[in-house]
Amino acid sequence: MQRYTQHLRVLLRSELHRVLARLAPWLIARSLHRGLHAVWSWGEWKELPQDGLIVASNHHSWWDGYLVWLVIRKTGRPASVLMGSEQLRRFRFFSHLGAISHKAPHVALRRLRSGHMLFIFPEGALRPRGSLDEIQPGLDFLAVKAQTPVYPLALRVVMRGAQHPEAFLGFGDPIPPSEGVGEVFRTRMNSMLHELDRRIDDADPEGVPHGVQICFRGRGSVHERASWLERWWKG
Repeated sequence: MQRYTQHLRVLLRSELHRVLARLAPWLIARSLHRGLHAVWSWGEWKELPQDGLIVASNHHSWWDGYLVWLVIRKTGRPASVLMGSEQLRRFRFFSHLGAISHKAPHVALRRLRSGHMLFIFPEGALRPRGSLDEIQPGLDFLAVKAQTPVYPLALRVVMRGAQHPEAFLGFGDPIPPSEGVGEVFRTRMNSMLHELDRRIDDADPEGVPHGVQICFRGRGSVHERASWLERWWKG
C-alpha cells in the first residue's frame, strides 16, 4: 500500500508540473503586462543564424528570466535555458519549458547541436546592478565544445518616470567560439551596459532614450490610465 501511495504521489506531482508548464506562458505574459511599464529594444536586433547559438546575458534583475522568455517568443526559435540545479529542483515544471540544469552540460551541447538557442547567465547568480565581474567557466566550455557563437544580450530594468519599472534589452555583435570567449563577453557586455545606462540617464525620465524602440507595452501609470477623464472633462 505504501508503495502504491508513493507511486500515485509521483504521478500526481508529474502531472502538476505539466499543468504548471502549460500555464507558465500565460502567467509570464500576465506578469509582464501588470508588472512592467514597457520593454524597450535597444538598437537593431541581430539577424540570428538558424544553427545553434548561445545567448549570454547579465543577471541583475528579478525580471531577467521573464525577459528571456519574451525574446524566445519574439524570435520563434526552439530554445533552452541553463538554470541552477537547485533552482530547477524547486521549480521542476521549468524543465517542461526547456530548462536544463547547469550540471548537465551534455544535454546543453545536444540541444545546441540540434539547432537550439541556449540562454545562459554566465555570472552564475543574481548580482547587484553594475559591471560584470567574474564569469563562470561554463560559457567558454560550451562555446568551444559546440563551436557556436556567443551573442551578448544586455538587460536593464530601471525605475524612471513611470509608476512601474521599465526594461531595456539589446543584442550585441556575435563573439566567435574560441578560448577566452568569457573574458571577451565580459568586456563587451560591460561596454554595452555602460552605453545603455548613459542613454537612460541622459533621457527625460518620461521620454524615450535615444536609439530605443518599443518592444512590449505593459501597465500604464495611473495618470495615463485616467487620461480619458481629462479628455472627457475638456471635451
